Amino acid sequence: MASYCLILLLALCLLNVGDHPGSSWELTYNQSLEWFNHAEFDNSRAAADRGYRRWRGRPQSLAFWRFRLTLAESLIELDRIQEALSLLDSSAPFPEDEARRLADQALAHLRTHEYEETVKYIALARARLPPAARDLAGKIDLIEGALELQKDQLSAAEVSFERALVSVEGSHSLMEAYTLTDLGFLDLRRFHYD
Repeated sequence: MASYCLILLLALCLLNVGDHPGSSWELTYNQSLEWFNHAEFDNSRAAADRGYRRWRGRPQSLAFWRFRLTLAESLIELDRIQEALSLLDSSAPFPEDEARRLADQALAHLRTHEYEETVKYIALARARLPPAARDLAGKIDLIEGALELQKDQLSAAEVSFERALVSVEGSHSLMEAYTLTDLGFLDLRRFHYD
């Protein structure tokens, strides 16, 4: 009987070993990102806000920062810039998240036409960009291209958008959609069919 119980216990333990889906915060975070990349900003904001509030007691955790940044990005897309900037006011403890935070600040300032601040945060984000963070590099190039486009620097904008596209092509992300849209808009501005 004792050996039977031991075998049963061992079998139960083995059932818990193996591939497990990501932790619950990662599932929620990935859902929030999926909504963001499909331009469902209200849903993304709501999921990110729930995660951010849940992890608020652990401000140095990866989960806290991922939710905080996704919440800020959703708020920027919803044109709630001041709320987003309040979430972006302190440094992130992880290098990629810090570069992402700085890129988000650049985007927020671009949306409010504060071009000097935009340039400053683009440079800071680029300086902290980890080499393997291709999507983030594309985002920074996209923001830079949008700034150049707003300043009528069409050739520089084209170079920035093409660099962004190389980084995000095939990602099926919102940044890829924005990059392709901006390249199309740039072509319309350059080549009028009157």
